[in-house]
This record gives sequence, structure tokens and C-alpha cells, in this order.
Amino acid sequence: MIRMWMVDPRIMCTRHLCREHCEIHRLVSNLRKGRNVRKYLLQQVIDISSIYARHKEIEEEIMARGGKLDSPLSVAECVAFARWYGSTTINMGRSLSDLSCCCKQCQKRIGKFVYIAFNNEREMQ
Repeated sequence: MIRMWMVDPRIMCTRHLCREHCEIHRLVSNLRKGRNVRKYLLQQVIDISSIYARHKEIEEEIMARGGKLDSPLSVAECVAFARWYGSTTINMGRSLSDLSCCCKQCQKRIGKFVYIAFNNEREMQ
């Protein structure tokens, strides 16, 4: 299944980060071929209007972790897809929950992120 998690890439394990990167390229390939992506839109697991920005965000995090990538996307093509399909809202709470349930590494990273965010908010009060 193609899925865009749309959560902060820093909280994703490397495996899920790289998977989402591949899934974005698979999604673009499917859009180029005119394949039907309606089920993904209805399930709210992809947001075509965010493809380019999300791809860039994921690539930056992969490179920050020492990975190497050379898989650019066309801005013009992504904009055209976004105009055609519009935007979809992805439930990030559901994404966080699903990631946390299916992957122990993501679960640890999410817990650490939430702990840091909670403590920072408490210090501001």
C-alpha cells in the first residue's frame, strides 16, 4: 500500500523513512501512468498536493542521517498532479498511532519526541 505518513520525519525510524521515500516515487510513477489512486485518496493515506514538499523533507532527513540520495522529482509535474487531484487531509494522529503499533523503533522515537515536546511546553508555562 502506498502511504504518506506526514509526521515529522525526525520521529520516524530509518526503515520507515526510506519506505515512505520509495512510496512517494511509486505514487508519482502511478500518477504518470494514469493509474487509479482513488482508494488511497478515500483512505486518506496520500496527499497529492504535498508530494514535492514531503519528498524534499524526507530526503533532507535521510541525508542528515548520513544517507545518499539522487532521486529528484519535477516541481512542475508535482504541481500539475496537485492541481488535478487537489489536497487530502491525512490524520497525523492515526499515522502516529499506526507507526507506534507496527514498529518498536518508531514507537521509541515517537515517545522520545513527545516527552521532549511535553517538557518544553511545561518549561514555557
